[in-house]
Amino acid sequence: MGLIRTLNHRKLHFVLLAVIGFLFFFKYGIRLFNYLPLFFLPYAAMLYVFQFHLPEGLANKRASGILVVLINIVVIVASIILFRYISVESLNVDRWSVITHYWDAYFDGVNPYSSTSHMGNYYGSYPFYFVLALPFYLIGEIGWIPIVALVLFQLFVYQQNKNNHVTLTALVFSLGCICLPYEIVTRSTLFANAVLVLFALHFILEKWPMSKSNR
Repeated sequence: MGLIRTLNHRKLHFVLLAVIGFLFFFKYGIRLFNYLPLFFLPYAAMLYVFQFHLPEGLANKRASGILVVLINIVVIVASIILFRYISVESLNVDRWSVITHYWDAYFDGVNPYSSTSHMGNYYGSYPFYFVLALPFYLIGEIGWIPIVALVLFQLFVYQQNKNNHVTLTALVFSLGCICLPYEIVTRSTLFANAVLVLFALHFILEKWPMSKSNR
């Protein structure tokens, strides 16, 4: 507890994100490119600059709003390029094929739960999980799921705070956690699931607020 008390929130956030980034770069980065772990150092440097040396102008409502839009445009354009040039079949992941093979089997008139992913793994998710993914299956790209979830998360943060700078910070920290860009590349859905849980918890607390004695 003594160490945590000596760290302010910014330092603690930076340390946690840097550790998470380190683990992802070195554990999962090798699955994408052999030299990707080397990018951890520039990643940590950019995270440090944003955390401790963010220009005061970006705290301005208009500047933060513009930057939020620009970052989202960059994420979308970069994702389009990644979807086109990185074959998901070449990656050691199969969450995307859990969804696509499920719906392939369904539309072929076969019991979806009798099939497996391209890596031979059986499905364990509930039908609602696949129903949510159906629109993305129909457009032919599961990778849009985490991107749409990121946009919804930003809208939620803004709706709760009505502050562009808070939204910008949430966006940067989401991308800075590095697991989200990894999920986009690998067409995963864990971030989207987390956003759904966030919405569910918010709805429950709004619908049935706890008394002060239970908080």
